[in-house]
Amino acid sequence: MSSCEKVIEPKISNVKNQLVIEGEITNSNIGAIVRISNSVSFAESGLFNGVSDAFVTIADDLGNLDTLYLQSPGIYAQTSLTGIPGRTYVLNVTYNGMKFHSSCKMPNEVLIDSLMQKNQIANDNTRRFLIPVYNDPVSEVNFYRFKVFSLNKPINKIFIRKDVLTNGKKVTQPIGPFFMELKPGDTATLQVYGIESNVYTYFSGLEQTLNAYSSAPSNPPSNIIGGCLGYFSAHTVASKKILITD
Repeated sequence: MSSCEKVIEPKISNVKNQLVIEGEITNSNIGAIVRISNSVSFAESGLFNGVSDAFVTIADDLGNLDTLYLQSPGIYAQTSLTGIPGRTYVLNVTYNGMKFHSSCKMPNEVLIDSLMQKNQIANDNTRRFLIPVYNDPVSEVNFYRFKVFSLNKPINKIFIRKDVLTNGKKVTQPIGPFFMELKPGDTATLQVYGIESNVYTYFSGLEQTLNAYSSAPSNPPSNIIGGCLGYFSAHTVASKKILITD
């Protein structure tokens, strides 16, 4: 029996640039930040093509309005703006004659009681997991996003969940696995974001696209109106640190 190989060079067509808006306001003291850029071609993936001449505001449901100012190309921020759980926030962006807006209600805060580590050995490789312990509120549907940092550097993985099976319970589900991202001696930080359902849907779609779960990957559904890519999230932040061991 014999086989042959043929080199195939797929034709990748470039699509029209789209505006990408990624906005966040939290209940922590880091303020609000909105990243605005133009999408790039497939060959330029990873490049941040920041937009520096947009007008950006965030308002709440009590009529308070704050302007976000350009900090660096494509990065708009207002460090004094702190969100309050239960309030609804509206993002407005004006750029090149186009207007974009999004509304998001900040959920109630869910705190992390403790953070533990669990290891698994498979094929002589160590898989490490982080286990945040928290109590899920019984009176509401909750959606979560988890962000992990190693030595203060973010790990580029998406972790999300909702409380379909854990509503009102003490939750001890692991986050991971991590291989070389977490090593013995590293200090890891886990942040839990209490997010709105539309933000959960966005990151669920992004996760499927990045992991090629879908046979026909597409852009995740944005919660911003106006014809752009991205999302706007008003979320709570709780965090815990842990020293990684063998």
